[in-house]
Amino acid sequence: MAITFSEIAELVARFGNSVVTEQADLAAPFIGKGTIKKEKHSGTVGIVNVKAGGLSSTGFVGDGNAIPAGQNNSITQLSYHPKALFTRLSVPRIAALTAVSKQDGVNLVKEQMETAGADLGRTLGRAVFQVGLSQLDAGVGTSTITTGGGPPTTATAPATIADLSGYRLGMPISGLTDDNATPQALVLVVTSIDYDPTATPNVTFNVHDENADGTIGPIYTGSDDILNSGNPTIQNNNDANASLTSLLDLADEATGAVGTLGTVGNYESIASAPSDFVGNGVASGGALTVQDMDELSKKVKRRSGRGWTHSVMNSTNLHNYMSLLVSERRFVGGSQSADASVSSATYEGKPVIVDENMTDGTILLFTDTDCKLAEWRGFQPDYDGKKAAMVSDSSFIYDTQMFGLYNLRCTKRSGLGKLTGITGGSW
Repeated sequence: MAITFSEIAELVARFGNSVVTEQADLAAPFIGKGTIKKEKHSGTVGIVNVKAGGLSSTGFVGDGNAIPAGQNNSITQLSYHPKALFTRLSVPRIAALTAVSKQDGVNLVKEQMETAGADLGRTLGRAVFQVGLSQLDAGVGTSTITTGGGPPTTATAPATIADLSGYRLGMPISGLTDDNATPQALVLVVTSIDYDPTATPNVTFNVHDENADGTIGPIYTGSDDILNSGNPTIQNNNDANASLTSLLDLADEATGAVGTLGTVGNYESIASAPSDFVGNGVASGGALTVQDMDELSKKVKRRSGRGWTHSVMNSTNLHNYMSLLVSERRFVGGSQSADASVSSATYEGKPVIVDENMTDGTILLFTDTDCKLAEWRGFQPDYDGKKAAMVSDSSFIYDTQMFGLYNLRCTKRSGLGKLTGITGGSW
């Protein structure tokens, strides 16, 4: 017996939130492991009061002397707004109608919910770290577009990209054009990624024209090449005003607007914020060294007045870090098991969180009490009080919109720090 439309709606409405959230947490370990705490938030605008004292406000007073000038606290009020992360859960109607049993239909819907959750988790992970896309390598010139060769026809292009951390299979990428005298805006869809650092080129795209409204257009039919001077972005996600505040921007040493930090809706008055609302930075400019990590650690501790709680990196830098350590130090504070599991790696006895959404060239030191993930609405179906699923008017599917509302809430930046410019490890 097939699964019915109303039963699909009931399943998505009842289990959509838990299944999707579970898969999202698995796809973004930094969030899923509770490294950054979720804070339930109500209202349309979040307000953060940042307090900072000053040396001019305090001092020893002798008999008969004047009270020191100044105030014991100066308060800067910063606002941040909810940002929506969106995906669709699509159940093919023919598959639902021809399910052998009711359990088959339930499994079909559950599988689609898990896929949607993983998609949202990766999106949230990239949004929190604001991992941009590395440009095409200027050293190899243009990337040759080859037309034809697939059913019915395709246009493909190879490229060499230094930092692959922002790229994912199936991801559409905009912001690039061909090198025609009248440039054509392109959308590149990633079809393969070779993570071998010796491979040239290491990414292959299907090439499409970009429509005027920013959507993916028809297959590219020109005979030109891709300009490597463009600024590739995840399609339809190049508006900083519509993006979450970046955790790596919060960890930056700059006092003014950095990346997504000072844009509309994300801490607009940051430029006038006090010194505690500034991160810490150390520029590596080469191979990863323990000395650079220690310098950043000391900087965060001295400026913040207390220790950080977690270090965050992707697996590339985890292996760079592990190769620096002698066997006696490798598992101090962590697992002493013989399997040498990297999941229990520590730095200064504190856990290393491995999240592939982090960029290749950066290690983050994070203090969990200083920055939280404000959640206006968790990932769940767009539920109108009656049905959680809709019949699509353009495809033969049951189409359910799923979204959540998030942003980063930071009251103190001095507990954050980042080591940048890492190009590899050394013994």
